[in-house]
Amino acid sequence: MTAHTAARASRLPVIFAAFALLCLPLGAAAQSDAVDAPSDSTSLAPTAEPPWNPARPVPANLPWEAVLRAPGRLVSLPISALGQLTRQSFIVIEERNVVPRVLFAFALLPSADLTLSPASLGDRTGLGGRIAWNPGFLAHHLQADYSGTTRNYNRTHVALTSERARLEFVREWRPQERTYGLGMTSSGRDTASYSASVGGLHFVVSGAARPAGLGAAHLAVSGWVGVEDVSVRNGREADVTPLDVQFPEYVLAPPDARGFTTVGGRVQLDSRAGAPHWSRGGRLRVEASVHEPMNLSDYGVLDGADVGARFTRYSAEAEAGVSFWRDPRTFRLLLHATHLDSRATTFELPLTALSILGGGLGLAGFEAGRFRDRDRVLGRLTYLFPLAEHFEMDLHVESGGVFPDLNDSLRLDELEVSYGVLLRPRLKTAAIGAFGVEWSHEKVRIRYSLGMVE
Repeated sequence: MTAHTAARASRLPVIFAAFALLCLPLGAAAQSDAVDAPSDSTSLAPTAEPPWNPARPVPANLPWEAVLRAPGRLVSLPISALGQLTRQSFIVIEERNVVPRVLFAFALLPSADLTLSPASLGDRTGLGGRIAWNPGFLAHHLQADYSGTTRNYNRTHVALTSERARLEFVREWRPQERTYGLGMTSSGRDTASYSASVGGLHFVVSGAARPAGLGAAHLAVSGWVGVEDVSVRNGREADVTPLDVQFPEYVLAPPDARGFTTVGGRVQLDSRAGAPHWSRGGRLRVEASVHEPMNLSDYGVLDGADVGARFTRYSAEAEAGVSFWRDPRTFRLLLHATHLDSRATTFELPLTALSILGGGLGLAGFEAGRFRDRDRVLGRLTYLFPLAEHFEMDLHVESGGVFPDLNDSLRLDELEVSYGVLLRPRLKTAAIGAFGVEWSHEKVRIRYSLGMVE
């Protein structure tokens, strides 16, 4: 060992001793922090101290918070109710295996050329279904369907079709209809029940084209000739005043039937496009039909049938929509007008021929058939926007009225207003249903539909 190496070895104990003295204050500080840690309220270290509890139960919200939230809660009550109804419905559907059973039943129908769908017979008709038969062995030139509901409404439809023409028969029975008198001054307390049997045989010729210069617009033209009959009697509602008591002027002499020959035509230009609801473009439809009275007894259909009165019906409807953003938020505006031209008095015309507002025909916040007269006008503004991937919301306001003559008696200050909020389940391509509330100054109505939304 050299003298230099021996000197370095002799200094090692001194270095280690100095290092130990420097570490002593740091260790003491760390030990002190560890002891004092539990007293720090922000520390996550374990402690044996009792937990802190509030002196009294903490409310979900303070009174001033409840006051501020009250308007929003009131506005959202219909949506909250719909949410609870939807939740309970889905639970029942899942518990009873409704979906697998329905899918199995639907899987068997196509093999017999049958299709099953909900009935679409209008408001207050009850729950129902429609079964259609379109046999393949006739190259699908025969179409037959029957719709029925729990309130005994029904419709039978049979058609022989080709590419441009069809011959169709329709017979509809509506046993529990209501009327409230004529015009916008009619009262909801003057309720009368009537039943109506309406039928007809028509030969229809139609064609379609895409006119040059109109982009993707689709032009459809159709015309028809045929015979129709209508029979109106007292309704089948025991707790509602019969028609011949409340409005005897509406009731015809037995057998209460009127027959007509009819000639009409329709032109429609449609440029609507988009999914899951149509979100751009618009449509324009113009229609006219002439109804000439005929004595059904001359053809051996009914004995002593009333001849009726001649009338011509004109109607026009225009609707346009604009959208923004990727999942379309859509504004729509619809305008509709119907004019019934006849020299006969209103009570000489069939009750079913008059223009109607209320329910699904317009002004949905009022009872179905609430307003009735010769002519009608209706406007609707709608806002559609998405809520989630498979749900969208429909907010709309309607204004309209019925009048003896739009040219002479239309008054804007007599138009009624109706509001609606609908939740619409949807797929990627289309809306499959709607349910919600419609309201007016007279009442609040629950509205629902399955299919036939757009």
